[in-house]
Amino acid sequence: MSLWAFLEKQRANRIAMVLEEYKPVVHVDIGCGKNKMILKASTAKNKIGFDPIFGTGIKKTIPLESSSADFVSMTAVLEHLEYPLDVLLECQRILKKGGVLYLTVPNYLAEPFIKIFFKDYGHIFLFGRAQLLGLFSKLEKMKLVSYKRFQFGLNQEVVLVKE
Repeated sequence: MSLWAFLEKQRANRIAMVLEEYKPVVHVDIGCGKNKMILKASTAKNKIGFDPIFGTGIKKTIPLESSSADFVSMTAVLEHLEYPLDVLLECQRILKKGGVLYLTVPNYLAEPFIKIFFKDYGHIFLFGRAQLLGLFSKLEKMKLVSYKRFQFGLNQEVVLVKE
């Protein structure tokens, strides 16, 4: 198993636990990838995937109606986005009240390791806890429920709920 596949599987296992807790009906995955591993693991009735690399991308807007999703996931995506705040605001918009935004983001401390193991990783932004909390403070309707580090502190997992 490649390092990338290992890391992707670990993220899928982590999100599976969160999906089991919240049991969404409509799950939107931003950065779903070709194989849509996260959506395949989801038990949601309706699954929608967007991925900028594979032609179903987003720049600043998500082409969905307001309050249409129960769960939005972005695993290892935020750091690749040209407009991360705009996309987070769009996630807030498409989430129903009580809906969940689940993110994983590499810690900025992981950057030297990422450069060694991955050629074209495409990170536009680096995020530590303070930078993430700064972004989330601009999401007026979202409440931070959980912040954890994993993979030896090199990755960050965040759960926010729309109030």
